[in-house]
Amino acid sequence: MLPSEPDAGTTAGGQQAEATAERTAERPTRKTRPLTDVIGRAKSVSQVDEYNFKQPRIFSQDQVRLLNYVHDAFARGLSVYLSNRLRTIVEVRLEAIEQLSYADYVTSCDVPSALYVTRASNTEHSAVFEVDPRFILFLLDKQLGGSGEFPENRRAVSPIEQRLMGRLLNRAYTELSTAWGEIATMKFEETAFETIAEFVQIVPGTEPVLVARLKLVAYGHECFMNVCYPYLLLKQVLGRTGIKQWLARSRGEMESALKEIYEKELGESKVELRMELGEARIPLTELLSLEVGDVIPLDRRASDDISVYIGSREYCKARLGRVGKYQAIGITELVNQYDNGLDGTD
Repeated sequence: MLPSEPDAGTTAGGQQAEATAERTAERPTRKTRPLTDVIGRAKSVSQVDEYNFKQPRIFSQDQVRLLNYVHDAFARGLSVYLSNRLRTIVEVRLEAIEQLSYADYVTSCDVPSALYVTRASNTEHSAVFEVDPRFILFLLDKQLGGSGEFPENRRAVSPIEQRLMGRLLNRAYTELSTAWGEIATMKFEETAFETIAEFVQIVPGTEPVLVARLKLVAYGHECFMNVCYPYLLLKQVLGRTGIKQWLARSRGEMESALKEIYEKELGESKVELRMELGEARIPLTELLSLEVGDVIPLDRRASDDISVYIGSREYCKARLGRVGKYQAIGITELVNQYDNGLDGTD
């Protein structure tokens, strides 16, 4: 028997299937994405803040704002003192205020370092002043008549150098006490000095502390000064009553008695009041040839309003006149009252 010929329909269908398979094989494989990726691209990326449940934040925003205010004032006062002492500009600025555990703070301290333990008056707790040893060596070298070169390597501060730094540190304590003055009466007194942070135990390692980190810049060199407060100290100082009183003073209205004093003192202040009749531009040759009796035409007519200035600010427009035997002006229009800060806000 002869083999049967294949069916035409079957042959055409097989060839079409083979061609489709070849095109599919040649087409690059398209990777599929999970549905969550597609949804994620459609939504805006949300900002996630880290939160440590083992060490929750214990300072409110008002307390942090107050602490920034205190240490900004401390940085300004210390900057002025150091600039006068070194006869050059020394920049001191607050970098950050961080909440850490005391163990984490000790770990972050350099070795060797210069750690001054101070006790705050009216409290049973101590704070730690950490000063970059390089700045101490630079400052002492400058004060003792040296070239004032900034040391590249860090080394421990000797007992003699520690004593010589006593006056500067006492001034730093005074500046910090002054900065705290609007919130609480705090006077810092030095009780101990260490070069290794592990030997300073003001609170247990698990207790939270707040560290104010300041940067000092002198002669293009950067160094640091840190102030470490235990939470128990700040809790006593930053009680709710003290916080509310300070916020009330900073946000509330001025006391009536103080307002009367300001109004009385400012009311007796003398200010310059002057009128500008007009302007004129003439060549220099004509200016040099002026004689008594010459007339210079101005850019205003006699009937036009003149400008009245308080200090350097134009306050109003006015017209010239006379009251009895005295020359006078009559105010016709206030000019830029709000832009000049004359609305009572400045």
